[in-house]
Amino acid sequence: MYQKKYGVLMVNQGTPEAPTTKAVKRYLAEFLAIGG
Repeated sequence: MYQKKYGVLMVNQGTPEAPTTKAVKRYLAEFLAIGG
């Protein structure tokens, strides 16, 4: 009998330069632009 196998790939795509709203917005804008 065939059993399905599942896997999970976890990758760190970096972090914002600082824990500030401005830095997080900049990070997310760059991160989301790469995927598009």
